[in-house]
Order: sequence, then structure tokens, then C-alpha cells
Amino acid sequence: YYNVKHDWTDKGFNFSLEIPPAVVMRAMTFLKDLATEEFGFSPTVPDNMPGNKLLKYFVQYPMDVNVGLYVDMLGYDFGCQVLRKNESNFDLVCDYLKLPKTKSLKKAYHANYAALAICYFLSKEVGIDDINIWQYFLTGQKLMDNDIDILGIDKTGKIYFRKKANEYSFSNRHWHSVWMLEKWGAKRTGEILSDVLLQSMDEYKYHCFLMLEFDYPDGNLPQELAQAIYRYGISKEAHDIGNRLREQNVKRIDKCSIIFDLTQKELAREEETPEGIFKVARTGRDLYDISEKLHNCVRIYVDKMLRKDCTIYCLQKEDKFLACIEVSNGAVVQASGMCNKKLSGYLLDTVISWSARNNLVYAVS
Repeated sequence: YYNVKHDWTDKGFNFSLEIPPAVVMRAMTFLKDLATEEFGFSPTVPDNMPGNKLLKYFVQYPMDVNVGLYVDMLGYDFGCQVLRKNESNFDLVCDYLKLPKTKSLKKAYHANYAALAICYFLSKEVGIDDINIWQYFLTGQKLMDNDIDILGIDKTGKIYFRKKANEYSFSNRHWHSVWMLEKWGAKRTGEILSDVLLQSMDEYKYHCFLMLEFDYPDGNLPQELAQAIYRYGISKEAHDIGNRLREQNVKRIDKCSIIFDLTQKELAREEETPEGIFKVARTGRDLYDISEKLHNCVRIYVDKMLRKDCTIYCLQKEDKFLACIEVSNGAVVQASGMCNKKLSGYLLDTVISWSARNNLVYAVS
């Protein structure tokens, strides 16, 4: 039922198949009976682990099911150190990941199989080594809206995701945490970051993070935006305030008057269809208008278009703006509607058909 797939360290495991709960229950009853015969008692299993993982890990490590995640994550070398009859591999995982072996962390490991992976991610990727902040993350089972089992750690300790183009990656995570810790302390920082890293990464949170990365790489946030993040976290409210500040900045530096040097091929993609007209952004003012109508951040793409890194199109019907499309290197790399929402239905079909007619690869994830 499972397909072996290749990942960056060893041959990993495909958890894409959903096994019905009734099947898992019957199978686990049988496996527990076998374990009772082998060990003289029925090992305890977590109640929050998906059934497909539970079956695989119980067969491999019946005394400590949770360690199965770390064997898949860390690869063959680590797996060789794990014995099937080990009652707990907490110390082994902590030694390998260089995590502190505290009582609270041990309790968290046995309660939530993903706890140590999340702590390692916080330490390595976010720059948070304070276990007082880790406590806000210990019950999570996802990172940036992705299942923990897509996480991998190579032999150098570098973290990878099974996500093409690092969809939810941003380079300035360390300054986010340092800046927040200095201003607001462990409690508020933990609350703000856990809300983003562990909860659903919706469009507003994602674009608010991008705003922090690209607009304020040195951490010098305007007071109004900083206050919004403190009050609401990385949220729609902070996103909208940041957008308004961007608008003021765009007006101040007058990028609206810039005219883009477009090629004949870029101009030829303009097209009138029954669903609407595909138009290319010819000036900075066009980008500003698209951004105003669709409530997105495309106004900041002036420099990208000047560098020929991309071309921005919009789908418009009469006075209504329906979609914003980014074309780069012969592919449609972004396509979204109002407030950066993913396209669906006839709008998605319309943009895909337009892409095909213009020999563009539709590469929107």
C-alpha cells in the first residue's frame, strides 16, 4: 500500500495514504496482542498520532512509538542507534539534536511525538533557545501549516522541507525573534510566533511575514506597525497597517510615474476573452491600481519589473479587477484574486487556458 520515496538523507516513507480508523483499530488490537506475548505487557501508544504512522512505528518500535518519527527524519545513522526494545529514546534523540534533557521536555516528548522536532526547529531556524518560550509550542503537530513528517534533518544539522520553492521560507526569522524578545519578553514573543508557526498560515499571515522580511530587513519597524504586531500578532490587522504604510511610501517616492520597457512578446500576451481582458502593467501607476483594487502587495514590484525579473498582468472585466498574474522565466509563478486568495473555478480555468495559449508553464503551487 505504501510507496518508498527518496528524500535528502535516506529512503523515506510515504504517508499519503489515509487508513480508515476502523482498520487501524483492528490492526492495533492484533499488534498489541503480539507485543503482549513478546514483552509480557501491552505497550502504551500515543492517542494523537495519525493511524498510518502509528501502525508503521509500532511494528518497528513498539516500546517507544514516538521515536519512529525521528528515525525517518534523521536517517539511517540515527536509526542504527535505536533498539527495538528501548522503553524511551528521549535521551538519545536529545543527544543527537543537542537539545537539553529537561523533565518538562521529556514529558512533552511522551505526550506529543512532534515536540522535540519543533524545539529543534525553533533553535536552529528561528533562533529561540529559551525553553521558557518552547512551552508555547510543545503541543503543536504542524509547522507553518505543514505536517511535521515533511521535515528532514541532514547529517550537518540543516533542516529541509518537502516543499518546492521553500513556500513558507523567509530568511529573517532570527531577527523576528530577537527583536520581539528584546521589546516584549518571552511570553508575548512565544504567543505571537506560535500563532504563526503552529497555526494555519493563511494569506494575511504569509504576506505580513514577507512584508517584514523585504520592507524592514534591519528590524527598524515603524512604531504603528510594531504596535499592531504586539496587539494582534502577525495578522490581518498588522498586514493592513503595513500595506497602508507601503502606499504612503509609494506615493512619497513617486514610482507611479515609471514606465516599463516591455517586449513585443510581453505586449502580445494582452488578450480579450469572454471572461475578461488580460492586461499587462505598463507603468508603476498600473501596479498601484492593481494593488488598490485587489488589496495585494503588487505595488512593490516596480523594481522587479524594471530589472526584468517578472511581468505583471491583470484579468479585468469592465471596471472589475479579477486576478493578478506574475510571469517569470516563461512561467506563471503567481496567480491570485482578491486579498491574495488562490484562484478557483472559472477564474482558475481562464488563467490556465491563457497560460497555455501563450506557451507559459502554469507553475503556481
